[in-house]
Amino acid sequence: MRVKVCGCYGGETASTALTGFVINEALAIDAGSLTRTLSLDDQLKIRNVLITHTHLDHIKDLAFLADNVIGLKEGAITIWGIQATIDVIRGHLMNDKIWPDFSKLPTPEKPTVQFRAIEEGKTFQVEDYECLAIRTNHPVPNSGYLIRDRKGTFCFSGDTGVTEKLWAAINERKDMIGLITEVSFPNNMDWLAEVSGHLTPKRLKTQVDQLKGRKYPLFLSHMKPNFVDVLQKEVAAEGIKDYRILKVGEVLDL
Repeated sequence: MRVKVCGCYGGETASTALTGFVINEALAIDAGSLTRTLSLDDQLKIRNVLITHTHLDHIKDLAFLADNVIGLKEGAITIWGIQATIDVIRGHLMNDKIWPDFSKLPTPEKPTVQFRAIEEGKTFQVEDYECLAIRTNHPVPNSGYLIRDRKGTFCFSGDTGVTEKLWAAINERKDMIGLITEVSFPNNMDWLAEVSGHLTPKRLKTQVDQLKGRKYPLFLSHMKPNFVDVLQKEVAAEGIKDYRILKVGEVLDL
């Protein structure tokens, strides 16, 4: 499984792109940076997008992706998420007010995007991938995704505070090949991490300690750009084994 890091930060600057990943060129997870960092040719390869939740830094490029590929692509891009997520995107983004409803364009019979609602805790198939969505702790409903191919299971937690169900689901898997989770705020902003459903380095350590017998790599994302230096130091001080802080543009071969 090859995972391209389009963006991996919790804020946007000239050098920090928002959350977005693409697996094997065709399956995207979140859409904070798909059009900012991918060429048009690479955007045209995307056939499916899994959305963890509806905060703008995870969905904004759905609008521009649809606009870029309309009329150039065979078949619709399928946008997957729980029903609450789909309802927000349709009602507040692609609603013909903020942005055109590309599920009707160029025609309702041949749309640019289509929406598929999924159930948390129930396995669903996306092409060659067996997927499972698990709720995490965040102010709006966030689904972490377990994505399995013939090589093993990869997980992206999306945004999360202290949680349990996702780690328990991971611990049940014997074929884990990688986990991306977040760390957003430094330890002295623990109060903000708690109310906003995010992790500090100390909170991250309590979560990693729940991963039993972990032998797969841990990748960290969603650092707020103004706290990157202190977050790097504080994560290092926690003594977490086999982790790496993600960089925009890198490719993970899992």
